[in-house]
Amino acid sequence: MNKIQIIRSLLATLGVCALSAFAASPALAVNVFLLNGAEIKETIPATIEADEFLLEDMEAPGKPDILCSLIWDGTIEAGGKKGFVTAALMLSGELLAASALNAKGELVEGDDIECESTNGTCTNPVLVVVLELPWLLVSDFSDPEHEATKEPTITVVCKTIIGTVEDACHGGIGAFATNEPTGILLEFDEDESKTTPPLNCSVGGKEEGLLAGDIFISSTSGTLSLSPEL
Repeated sequence: MNKIQIIRSLLATLGVCALSAFAASPALAVNVFLLNGAEIKETIPATIEADEFLLEDMEAPGKPDILCSLIWDGTIEAGGKKGFVTAALMLSGELLAASALNAKGELVEGDDIECESTNGTCTNPVLVVVLELPWLLVSDFSDPEHEATKEPTITVVCKTIIGTVEDACHGGIGAFATNEPTGILLEFDEDESKTTPPLNCSVGGKEEGLLAGDIFISSTSGTLSLSPEL
């Protein structure tokens, strides 16, 4: 898989951010979300934007590389220790809903959700469905009070010349997090297994799903950042 070039932050502040909590080595301090450098006093909106986000099931036939561009809507709660990812949208703002699959699990035609197969394994556009929302959004793996009740699940519907294949990948999603002038950059790197663990996929099997790319978290309420707990 060609690795997406990840934008490196101009700032040196480093944290760990997750879309679903799981066990990790204890840290010296628990990171929290801050708003304009101060404690978050009330629930605020959050936007999680992925301009280029690559998904791959390493053991799926043809090893399809699926490149997506989408936005997640979410919130961050008072205190800044956790939030929720509540909805997935295309960059145009149109809702990306599980209704993209009908009641029989069949592909609904005509849903261009800005995902494509970069190696020709699947017919474009590729349908990607985000399931098990809301996802827990946490600022630090090491905080034991953040135990997710649902694992993020991403289903890829791949149309091929021999039929349609659905591949559902799920698991804890984590990334390197760095503060930038207008928000938080999350860097996903398949080579860093401690922070971007492989997902479990229905086609390829256990720990065969890889993520790569970058995601940016911001808020209309002000500038978000990560910092050791105040």
